[in-house]
Amino acid sequence: MNPLVLALWLAAPPPPPPPLPPAAPHAVAAPAAPAVPDRDDDDDEPEDRGPRHDVTTTGSVTIHAGERVRDVVALGGSVDVQGGGAARDAVAIGGSVHVEQGGVVDRDAVAVGGSVKIDDGGRVGRDVTSVGGTVQSEHGAVVGRDRVGLGLPGLGALLALATGILGVGALFSPLWLIGTFVAKLVVFLACGLILLALWPRRLEVVAAELTRATGRSVLLGCAAAVLLPPLAVLFAITIIGIPLALLEAVGVAVATALGYSALALLVGRRLPFGTVHPAIQLTVGWVLLDLLFLIPILGFLLMLAVWVWTFGAVLASRFGREAAPPALPPVPPPAVPA
Repeated sequence: MNPLVLALWLAAPPPPPPPLPPAAPHAVAAPAAPAVPDRDDDDDEPEDRGPRHDVTTTGSVTIHAGERVRDVVALGGSVDVQGGGAARDAVAIGGSVHVEQGGVVDRDAVAVGGSVKIDDGGRVGRDVTSVGGTVQSEHGAVVGRDRVGLGLPGLGALLALATGILGVGALFSPLWLIGTFVAKLVVFLACGLILLALWPRRLEVVAAELTRATGRSVLLGCAAAVLLPPLAVLFAITIIGIPLALLEAVGVAVATALGYSALALLVGRRLPFGTVHPAIQLTVGWVLLDLLFLIPILGFLLMLAVWVWTFGAVLASRFGREAAPPALPPVPPPAVPA
């Protein structure tokens, strides 16, 4: 190559770079969707939320059409979810749960001492549980999870008796108050009249023991209240002891009826009615005691105190048996003549 040409080529400026293609317009990023927090099953709510509140009451409760509640608990009564009504949880203690057609329970329906019934078109979102009753679901009823029914005969009656003794529902339901009064009066008065007809002398002996040695009766009653329950459990867990447990239960029932009846007879006798038949005295005394036992909470405590006192008196008097006559003094030997 000619040196002059080579020098001119080296001295020439480099060619300009090729033009860049036109840049595409920047895409506008879409706004990020708000993060949806994970929801626990315990916080599930229906889509059409509305104002909700908890309901805890004694006696029965009804969720009417258009009414929405959170947790509803009925003590000594039932829960009825009508069509168009909704609850998050429905719990009945001593009663049943009924979900009618169109009624909704978002989570669980539980009945202790009663049954759970779900009509055609009713819906329970999770579990349906009945302790002491049955689970009844018609064709077309929707249950999200499990149906559990544990039958325990007599549990409903036991819970009803417990709530009646404690006065649950008495402050709010006059019918419950009257029914409890009549039921206890009929049962205890019938027992007292039978005892009066068969063993009047035993009632007299126990009534005398109530006033003669109150302190001893209370101590024996307290000892019985402490010792009898574990003794019954000990008998019940062994096959050979089951008859003894039944015998103990019968003895406690007879002693309770005998003690309460003796106190009722004593109360009726202290009233200024003049000379009347013992059956009238027993009836009047039982009416007064039953009225006192109806006082909520205090009536239950009074019944316990009376039970301790009268049960101890029955034990102290050996179930109303007469005390053995004192032994006659020894006869001195005849004097020997001097």
